[in-house]
Amino acid sequence: MTLDDSNYSHVTTLEDVFWPSRRGPSSSDFLSTGHLLLMSDAKAKLRGAVGAAAAIVLISRIRDDRIDLDAVAAHMHGPAPPDKHKESVRFMQPLLGEIVSTIKANSPPAPASSSQSPEAEQLARANRKLDEAGIVLTLVKQPEGAPSPALPTASTKTPDEQTLEKELSSNPSSVPSASSQDAVNKWLKKHQGQFRGKAAAFKKLVAEACLVFKSSEAKRQDLVDTAMKYGLQKSHATKMSFANLSTFIGACQFEAA
Repeated sequence: MTLDDSNYSHVTTLEDVFWPSRRGPSSSDFLSTGHLLLMSDAKAKLRGAVGAAAAIVLISRIRDDRIDLDAVAAHMHGPAPPDKHKESVRFMQPLLGEIVSTIKANSPPAPASSSQSPEAEQLARANRKLDEAGIVLTLVKQPEGAPSPALPTASTKTPDEQTLEKELSSNPSSVPSASSQDAVNKWLKKHQGQFRGKAAAFKKLVAEACLVFKSSEAKRQDLVDTAMKYGLQKSHATKMSFANLSTFIGACQFEAA
């Protein structure tokens, strides 16, 4: 609905909106907690004729449409609103916050700053010092067709992908004879015996491999494929548990390290 300024030409202050007769509030002109807070907040914060007029029109429109601000505020608090007389500010806070948020959402963007950035100012100072010292910098153009210098690139592969893709110089000398836990334990004990004096390092690497796979999104089939690549029979690899596959892969990679 479009507001007609002529409807409010007689209004000069916020009090005129509620007490047009200037005789104080009657029973029909009674101000709710919400009206009082809106009026006091507008008088304290709005500056200039336009801002004051906007507050006057807003409050008058709320009064004309018979909107019960107290009921709205209580509804926004839920089943247990604070006392509107003892805690009037907290009582109206959600409603006032919603109004301010709507105004901010429709506010125009702030104009871009025309001042130079700290980096640009630092570069300008450096150029002035070079000019004062009589130093001239010249840019050397790279010949056409010359290869651009290679830039270092960070690996985008996850730890589990790096572990699964690790190649062995040779497959382990032995593998588990079955997919059961007992068979894996027997093989692991025998396999570890090859590395005398390195038991702690062996256990650490195997534990790290298991942790990498457990905390990743690696699929079981990926571990099966890697285990088969390391020499484990397909019939055993496809039946082996996720944890035992992780242990087998970690142990094989220690042998190749």
